[in-house]
Amino acid sequence: MAVETFTTPGTTPWVAPAGVTSVDVECFGGGAGGASGFANPNGGGGGGAGEYAAKTITVIPGNSYNVLVGAGGASNFNGTASQFNATSVIANGGGTGADGDGGIGGTGGTGTTKHDGGPGGDDADAGGGDFYGGGGGIVESYGGSPGSPGGGGSPGIDGTAAVSTGHGGNGGGASAGVGGAGGAGANGKVT
Repeated sequence: MAVETFTTPGTTPWVAPAGVTSVDVECFGGGAGGASGFANPNGGGGGGAGEYAAKTITVIPGNSYNVLVGAGGASNFNGTASQFNATSVIANGGGTGADGDGGIGGTGGTGTTKHDGGPGGDDADAGGGDFYGGGGGIVESYGGSPGSPGGGGSPGIDGTAAVSTGHGGNGGGASAGVGGAGGAGANGKVT
């Protein structure tokens, strides 16, 4: 059977094809946005990554099932959950960063196999009162890994957006009365 992948945030109906009685579902929650940098004294923490959840689901040919793809959070916002059939498989989104602290990874979903998203990194002092934003958390099908502190961009500069499914955005830097915006988290997906 062909693999179908859904990556556009929002709900999409999926109809089980003739002869198909079970499907292997993988969900990745949306990554959170990084926190904005604060002028005094901290850079923003990185956003937490979305959770991973997987399960084999029994389906009835011809029946429709809702697929929900979680959205990545904008700066200072959490990611949202991805799910199949409302409660069958749920991967929660990551939590946004805070004033110097990284956000928590997505956790608490449902599925036979679950891995929490990695937490966002805390800010890092660059010396002279300049702070780099924390790195965004990472989500992988084999489990979350912590984000690395630093790496959010130069002091006072906006964090970068996440580039891979479910990853958290980097936090914004902070320097001399200027705080950069946090980067957006990456969207989730369902396969």
